[in-house]
Amino acid sequence: MTDPADVLARVRGVFVEFFDDEEIVLEPSSTADEVEGWDSLATVELMIELEREFGIRFSTGEMAALRNVGELIDRIARDLDR
Repeated sequence: MTDPADVLARVRGVFVEFFDDEEIVLEPSSTADEVEGWDSLATVELMIELEREFGIRFSTGEMAALRNVGELIDRIARDLDR
């Protein structure tokens, strides 16, 4: 079973690199509104980076439907546990 803390750490690494911000703080409750620069275009680009990082695929519109980082972590963990 995938450890959500490990997934969060890897997701944070993708966000740090993508937004070029070592100070970025991500919690399961974090939303796009709380991360400077995380808009709809960034969501698409982040989806691609997360797919590369984890070797998974998101369906069209799936990223936009996620309400917070916790839901993103849960979604990634489900794929990794398959």
